[in-house]
Amino acid sequence: MRNEEQDIVVIGLGNQLRNDDGAGLEVARRLKLTLPHGRVITECDDPLAIIAAWENAHTAVVLDALRSNSPPGSIHRFEANEHPLPRHFARCSSHGQGLPDAVELARALGLLPRRLIVYAIEGQDFGKGSDLSPAVAVATNETVARVANELAELRGA
Repeated sequence: MRNEEQDIVVIGLGNQLRNDDGAGLEVARRLKLTLPHGRVITECDDPLAIIAAWENAHTAVVLDALRSNSPPGSIHRFEANEHPLPRHFARCSSHGQGLPDAVELARALGLLPRRLIVYAIEGQDFGKGSDLSPAVAVATNETVARVANELAELRGA
């Protein structure tokens, strides 16, 4: 019998030494404090590691930062199993490979979870440091609430 709680994994992605690039990690850490015990929450600093992190999961929720033309602190949500991530998503990565690369590799290999939800916070400062910009810090609060609500809905579905 499968454990439904482990059928859903939450993965925080980012680099905590690159200011706003740590937004996904911050959301994941805060979710660990608020979600029921037993929920699988993983932190990754390498986008390619997420493929192993969502192995055997029915649903994966990935939390990251991005840089596009939206105002800092904007929250983006994508259903990445249905469509490739937008092109501008790849520009923000301070990792060697970006999340879109990992998603498309997993898609090509048939390793995507059945449902892949990506929440990304629009960053402002990706320079060296460990502080979130004010708009991103506020957005982490909203993202934690949105993800927690969506996870509750998924459990009930």
